[in-house]
Amino acid sequence: MLRPPRLLLYNDGRHANSYGYEPPMGVRQFREPVDELVDSGVDTLLYCVGDTRVLLYDTRVGERWGHNFTDWNHPVWYRSNVNLEMARAAGIDPLRIVCERANEKDIRLLATVLLATQAWEDRATTFHGRCSDFCFDHPEYCIDHAGGDYRFNYNLPEVRAERFAVISELLTRYPTDGIELSFYTFKPLCRMEELEEFRETLTAWMGEIRRTAQQAASDQGREKLIAVRVPAVWEGCAAIGLDLPRWLADGLIDWIIPHTADQSEQIDQDMPLEPFVRAAHAHGRQVFAALSPLIYNDWYTAGTREMYHAAAANAYAQGVDGITLIDYWPTAYPWSDADYGIMRHIGHPDLLTRKDKRFRARSTTGRTYHKDDAPLGYRRPLPVTLTVGQPGPAIPLRVSDDLAEAAAEGCVESVTLTTRVTNICPEDDLRFFFNDQELPLAWARLDDYTYKLGYVRVESRIGSHYWFDFVLPENHWPRQGHNTLRVDLITRAPALARLVPVTVHDAEITVRYRPHRNAPQQFQRFPDAR
Repeated sequence: MLRPPRLLLYNDGRHANSYGYEPPMGVRQFREPVDELVDSGVDTLLYCVGDTRVLLYDTRVGERWGHNFTDWNHPVWYRSNVNLEMARAAGIDPLRIVCERANEKDIRLLATVLLATQAWEDRATTFHGRCSDFCFDHPEYCIDHAGGDYRFNYNLPEVRAERFAVISELLTRYPTDGIELSFYTFKPLCRMEELEEFRETLTAWMGEIRRTAQQAASDQGREKLIAVRVPAVWEGCAAIGLDLPRWLADGLIDWIIPHTADQSEQIDQDMPLEPFVRAAHAHGRQVFAALSPLIYNDWYTAGTREMYHAAAANAYAQGVDGITLIDYWPTAYPWSDADYGIMRHIGHPDLLTRKDKRFRARSTTGRTYHKDDAPLGYRRPLPVTLTVGQPGPAIPLRVSDDLAEAAAEGCVESVTLTTRVTNICPEDDLRFFFNDQELPLAWARLDDYTYKLGYVRVESRIGSHYWFDFVLPENHWPRQGHNTLRVDLITRAPALARLVPVTVHDAEITVRYRPHRNAPQQFQRFPDAR
């Protein structure tokens, strides 16, 4: 009997099948996506079976990765094809190997299908090996081929039938524990004028998938869960045709995995998860908050352990049943000991209560190709531009920790509010307010990065800025739940006022704990405030 799920990890099989192996690729390498999770804290593997248009296993109903290509534009995708075909020639089915290894190591495995990637491409200009003949040959299945929306329309029975064959195979032919259907998209998988029809059609299709899963569960004598990954905006799911209330009421899904609606997919500590939790728990179903890894600014490529712990704690405070780690590589892949350290306790909310945390508001990243910052109305709190003589916009910071209880136990080492303000100079007058209480500038340590070279990644450089680190006294600590930071620009240097805006780019709260009263953190006699 598998233990109740707490920590899910999404493994992109596209990477697992192409990562750095010299041929021949054997059973040991195909087991690695499971083996690397043993005793890590992860109890459930969401295993992506390919680009979904083409598959990285010995499918009988779909199309294999690269089967229709002779010329390639990237060695990584070509390597995936070579590894798959060599495995088949040796009598190895990669997915069966992964499933059997997961069963052996008591790790639940759900096969992931990325529904929104089903799209048309032009055969004459496509050389990455990740497109099927089905997609090449049917431009008429696009939502709007003439208008450039090449995603396939799931209102069409031909599209659903092609996907259903793959879904059914994953449930019935392999010893999976179910399937994850990724509806992670910000536009309906249909034409807008067909949205109501799509809603009903999709619900009926989900019913067909549920019946297939139930039959497979009976035939194999094992659970066959159905999980759906969706944007973490409850009303937004309805807006793109996902009828989650009906799916829950009709028993069509078991798990909901809300994933940030921020297109840069940075780690999101303030997803509005309560509506998902209320709806799912009312029907005895579960919710697993999905955490992406990215920060992608000049200081961090991905989230730190403290940021992950803060994000998980905030999600648990809203009632979720566990955490999902999406595209998890905080520093690199293969994972380091530090990366495993993040995983170890993140599935246990009670073990996170006294872990150091860094709560932060989402801000812009170095990923400049994400132009739409607000899909489904989900806006980033930062950056904000300040106007001379007017109150600055309120910047939300959610903090789940009960600091009063920790203080009573003598366990709080420090609480530091950090903010970064760009393009300022000594002539400017700034005022800082936290939960409407002014913070004296004398409390802050200032770090001047007006002109520093050598410390930044060029692609994500923020520009001239100051960091302000306020070490907060207890009567100014954040309250449990929602908090706000505000920065007011009282006066501005006249020479810069017309051409150079002042922005608040970052806001963070770092909480550091002692293991118990008067106990220092190991080898940290003078811990860094930041």
